Amino acid sequence: MARKRIEVKLTQDDHESLSTSVTRGPKSAREINRARILLLANDGRKDQDIAKVLGVSRVTIYNMRKKYQSKGDQPILAV
Repeated sequence: MARKRIEVKLTQDDHESLSTSVTRGPKSAREINRARILLLANDGRKDQDIAKVLGVSRVTIYNMRKKYQSKGDQPILAV
């Protein structure tokens, strides 16, 4: 059974923070991939496309969407 796709709608602050973290500063590959997943999901890309572009599993993408949805007041990079 297919999982329901969780929509990601980044706030302006989250979008800027993720874009900056991808392009600047020392970050681990894991943090950069997480940021890219959320940025691509925000652009409306499907999980299959994101998985192909980034070389990650669709489960990883689903988990990041789910974590972002439930982040509450936490900073986006803490997800």
